[in-house]
Order: sequence, then C-alpha cells, then structure tokens
Amino acid sequence: PRGSLPEFFLAVGEQDVLRQYITPSTRALAEALRAQGAAVQLVEAPGGHDAWFWAAQLPTLLARVSGRAAA
Repeated sequence: PRGSLPEFFLAVGEQDVLRQYITPSTRALAEALRAQGAAVQLVEAPGGHDAWFWAAQLPTLLARVSGRAAA
C-alpha cells in the first residue's frame, strides 16, 4: 500500500561522468519503487556528481520534506 512506504527523491546530474550507468539504474529504481506503490520524484538536471549539483537540488528536496512548494 502507498502509505506504508516513504516518499523518495532521486536526482541525477545530466553531466555526471558515470551517467551512462547511473541514469538507467536510477530510472529503474524509480520505476521499481513506483511499482511497489511508493511516491517517487525523479529529477534529471544539469550538473555532475558534485557539491554544486546537490546544492542546487537541496531546495526541492527540503520543500518536499517540509510539504511546501520549492521557490
């Protein structure tokens, strides 16, 4: 049931040096979680696997956790 699983926030950088492996795996994880009834937000955004990318994703993640829309 949907209510028994936590919500998931997954983010992938479009310029990640390992994107050929990470992006398909992350998409597959999102679909598997959705198939089990989990709410999943998958973000594919510009950036790599670095602090700049994660800092850019933080407002969306924190808004989701707090139940507010990201600014």
